[in-house]
Amino acid sequence: MAIDTSITTTIRTHLLSFFLSAFQSLDNGLVRKECAPLVSISIWHNLSSESARERRFEKNTQLRKAWRASAKRYEAADEAAQGKLRFERSWLYTLLLDFICRLWGGKAGRSFLFRNA
Repeated sequence: MAIDTSITTTIRTHLLSFFLSAFQSLDNGLVRKECAPLVSISIWHNLSSESARERRFEKNTQLRKAWRASAKRYEAADEAAQGKLRFERSWLYTLLLDFICRLWGGKAGRSFLFRNA
């Protein structure tokens, strides 16, 4: 839902406010259960490069183990589950890119982002 670019700015603002409130309420077990997959280590697929990811793994071996477990979970999933996992790994990245592009003014923001990536 947050990735749909046809949603109006007002609704996107409400969604963003909802997400912020949800992530500020992680002490609630139900909220934590629903939010955790959206910010798990699988979102590291969106880092700028594999070398950036590797540098972080060198500093913490537990992160590498979590990364491998995440990859195995993805590979073992059926097609529908893989689609859900792809959404979970990309929703925050896409939401942030859209937000930055809107701040920088549409196409100008996109060209700035990809020029400096």
